[in-house]
Amino acid sequence: MGPVLQFSLHKFKEKSARKRPPCIPESAWPARLEYWNKDEVKRKALQAKKNRMSEPDGPGTGTSKHKGGSRSAVEHFAKLVTL
Repeated sequence: MGPVLQFSLHKFKEKSARKRPPCIPESAWPARLEYWNKDEVKRKALQAKKNRMSEPDGPGTGTSKHKGGSRSAVEHFAKLVTL
C-alpha cells in the first residue's frame, strides 16, 4: 500500500468522513471505499488501533509514545561505523 493511500485510509476511513475529499479524484474514490470495506483491511486497522493504544509500561501508564529522541546525521554515521 502506497503512502498516499495509507494516509488517506487513516484520514478518511471514519464513517462520518465517507464524503470524497477534494484531493482525491472522483474516479479513485469508489476503489478506495471498496478497499476500506474489506474484512482483512478492517482487521488490520483494528489491530493497529489496539497497538497504538497499548500501554507497554503497564496498566495506567498511558499509551505507547515515541521516546527515541532525535539523532543527527553525524551520530548515525558514528553508530554505523562502530557496527
